[in-house]
Amino acid sequence: MGRRGLASTSRVTVVHTIASEITIVKPKLLSGWNIKFALAHFGAEQAKICTPVPVELAMPTDACQALQRGKKNYEGKLVLVVRGGCMFSVKANHVHHSGATGVIVMNTDEETVRMPASPKDKVHLEGPAVMVARSDGKLLEGVLRVLDALGEGGELRVRLAGVSTGCGMLVGDEEYRRPFQSLPGGVGGM
Repeated sequence: MGRRGLASTSRVTVVHTIASEITIVKPKLLSGWNIKFALAHFGAEQAKICTPVPVELAMPTDACQALQRGKKNYEGKLVLVVRGGCMFSVKANHVHHSGATGVIVMNTDEETVRMPASPKDKVHLEGPAVMVARSDGKLLEGVLRVLDALGEGGELRVRLAGVSTGCGMLVGDEEYRRPFQSLPGGVGGM
């Protein structure tokens, strides 16, 4: 069915969708914040990660060279990189070779584009490759830099999940979910 398919019955057309938003689940202050993205023409055909995964800022930030480990561990994480300096395929391959799950590319403006695959370079990344608007990328980058400066082991965790992905309606795992609070008169609310 590809990235977005239609399944038709005699009376109803059902649209199967994939995630189109990154949902921040940790830190708690930003829990539930949604960020729109565009899925690349390479990497996973579906951007769907139901279990919250950590995000790490690439070093170098443009990922045009092999990612530096130092005190960073990219294993199993989404890696935030900035657009520019080299082809998207080069960035994706450096992220792949670091052991990361996928890549989030911060655009240089407020638009998102479906990053093209390079006819020259085969992309080895099997996880999701997505692009976010500059302001959303700057939010993620800022959170990562603050958490790094605090040095208390805090981390940014996100899900790639949305309506009709099958991930459920929770913001995240129980430990990250906002507590339910009743409104005056016993009506539910957040």
